[in-house]
Amino acid sequence: MSTPTSAIQIFGDKALPALGTVEYIIDFERFNLEGIFSLQVAITGADAEVDISYELTNMDQNPVWIDQEAAGVIAEAFTEASGPGTDGNALFDINPKLSRKIKFIFTETAEAPAVINAWVAMQ
Repeated sequence: MSTPTSAIQIFGDKALPALGTVEYIIDFERFNLEGIFSLQVAITGADAEVDISYELTNMDQNPVWIDQEAAGVIAEAFTEASGPGTDGNALFDINPKLSRKIKFIFTETAEAPAVINAWVAMQ
């Protein structure tokens, strides 16, 4: 019997200021997971470039977030012209190590504001 897929919207029309960062944390203990993940992203904003990454932790109180270096980078300089349809939309498979929580990080790097829509599917 397979585990049902859970999909949650982590950002809906979220404003990302120029050179700003937004984050979203998911506690995996809320879900019965097999460890299969995808992140769907839609970015708008002329001249904006967004780096997308994640960090992990197993701690509850005052967590120390572990940067996964190259493994934690989902996309770099993602723009409204990125993605397979060159329309700022893409679906990324992510393979985090076993952990209790994940933090998704979106950082604008080109001094131009962006708007983010993002969903995570987990199974």
